[in-house]
Amino acid sequence: MQGHFVNWAIARHHRKIQLQPDHPRAWSSLYSLSVQYGRQAEFISFCSQFLQAHPTNQHAWTFLQLAAKSPTDAFDLPAFTRQLLHLHPDNPHVWDYFDLAHAGCTDDDLKPIYRELTQDHPDNLIAWTRLAQIHKREGRYQDLITDCLEMLKLNPRDPHAWLNLGDAYAALHKFSRATSAYERAIELKPNLVAAWNNLGNVYHTQGEFQRAIEAYQKATELDPHDAAPWVWLCLTYLQLGKTSKAEEAITKVEKHLPLVAAMLTEEIARANHELSTSAAQTSLAFHLLTPRTPKTT
Repeated sequence: MQGHFVNWAIARHHRKIQLQPDHPRAWSSLYSLSVQYGRQAEFISFCSQFLQAHPTNQHAWTFLQLAAKSPTDAFDLPAFTRQLLHLHPDNPHVWDYFDLAHAGCTDDDLKPIYRELTQDHPDNLIAWTRLAQIHKREGRYQDLITDCLEMLKLNPRDPHAWLNLGDAYAALHKFSRATSAYERAIELKPNLVAAWNNLGNVYHTQGEFQRAIEAYQKATELDPHDAAPWVWLCLTYLQLGKTSKAEEAITKVEKHLPLVAAMLTEEIARANHELSTSAAQTSLAFHLLTPRTPKTT
């Protein structure tokens, strides 16, 4: 008799949820019944099927997580979120579920999942972006270029894809292509500090120090609290022997990167010492090489 009542009550809550998917009491009552009468597996199955049809329903996801933690159930929550992702690859809620279920995973765990998603859903920008981030962390720059070009096919006005493409080209010493990519990123998003900073790095690497300074200065104007452009600005001034300008840049570095600031201060002191030594040597050489006027008696 009790079994018939439980079946009736569960079916009643199912109907109520189907009619009012966001009714919190219906969800909590159904979950309580499932736990009380050992019907968690059935509850998990209901939540799974419900989410496949309604992937944005937060109640279904929350109670699915609770039920999946039961030691008596072997439900594979990460596998379910991967299945759900293949059904709804463009749904941000599903990506949130996936991230929660895969919180402890490494890049090695996630990379094949993202790669499979890009193969099954080649127009999914999120999967391409995440795969690109992994390739960038791994230093697989040729793969990163491939990823970025695919992303730009989907959205040619994505400044971050152009930025990553520039970083990949720069890492492979393809500086002309890197410069073009950074300039395109800046054109699309003029306040993208990383693009200005990395464009400055390309100029610095090529010995175009004045252009590098202009790029770094633009980056510091956009975000005075970002230490990286200040560090590179200091190094570029040192390269040009402008130690007073380098000292000005160091004051901005000290607040965020005191150890780096200390190292740069030592470099400036060394540069000043070399300049003073060089000046003294030049003065001595001039004195020794100047013809002396013979004394008259």
